[in-house]
Amino acid sequence: ISTISYDADLAYAILLTNDQETALEPYDGTMIRYTPPSHDYGVFKLMKTMASTGSEKVVRVLRSWRLNSTWRPRAGIRYDGLYRILSYSVRLIPPNKWCYSFVLEREINQVPLSCVLNVPSVEQMDDWIEYLALAERGGGDKVECVGMEGKDGEIEGEEKQEQEMEEKKKQVEEEEEKKKKEKKENEADWRDSGYFSIKPWASST
Repeated sequence: ISTISYDADLAYAILLTNDQETALEPYDGTMIRYTPPSHDYGVFKLMKTMASTGSEKVVRVLRSWRLNSTWRPRAGIRYDGLYRILSYSVRLIPPNKWCYSFVLEREINQVPLSCVLNVPSVEQMDDWIEYLALAERGGGDKVECVGMEGKDGEIEGEEKQEQEMEEKKKQVEEEEEKKKKEKKENEADWRDSGYFSIKPWASST
């Protein structure tokens, strides 16, 4: 499953999931190291984007609820804004595996990441819970499609995913029960840099 979206010329969006993000100073989510799967052809498009000029060095960053990061959303996929590609590196892991990594910095003139982290909202979490229930009944897209690659690049076993999904559902319900008792926060800016989706990630081919 590719986590890089690109066209014939450049990459324009990436989805952070699993262990693909490493926090860098100042450790607030604005400076990160992105490590895509070595078999993802999109890495070459990211390199080409890095070598381009001006605004073309910027990519849209989305975070998945499957991401092992402090800044992941509680559910679904969240758009976290524009990030500029500062550098990339390549190293060989013997005997013949190449590892690529990219240093990204969040652009300044956009909704602060601290505001974006409020997404998903209470209403969106309700939609997510309903989506999980629908997927379990076989009436919607499988949740396994939302960037859930295993360590070997394969989709995890269906039985294990169903168990994890049930645990996540219970956790979400408990969190939202507390959340609904609190005052609803201002969400006026979420549409700009806090786009939220419960649908699976679709990359270019």
